[in-house]
Amino acid sequence: MTSYWERGRLARWRNTYLVMPLGAILQIELPIVIAAIGILVAIVVPPYMSGVRKANEAAAVTTLNAIRIAQARYELDHKGESGTFRPLFEEGYF
Repeated sequence: MTSYWERGRLARWRNTYLVMPLGAILQIELPIVIAAIGILVAIVVPPYMSGVRKANEAAAVTTLNAIRIAQARYELDHKGESGTFRPLFEEGYF
């Protein structure tokens, strides 16, 4: 039978040498988590940027179509004269 003193010594030895301290676990896990986040970012960013580009292109096409329609209405109202942006804005074609 082991004494109280020996059990305490054995418990300290076990905690010191057999159980990994919390700081060591965090030092191992942190680079793994950072690498996983980096991989996820590398996977997600290109499709996101492609979507943003397509949305900007669609907005530009919509704006150009609105300008084309406004110019056509201006020419109809002014007997074939083409107008610049200022008269289109001032006369409410936009």
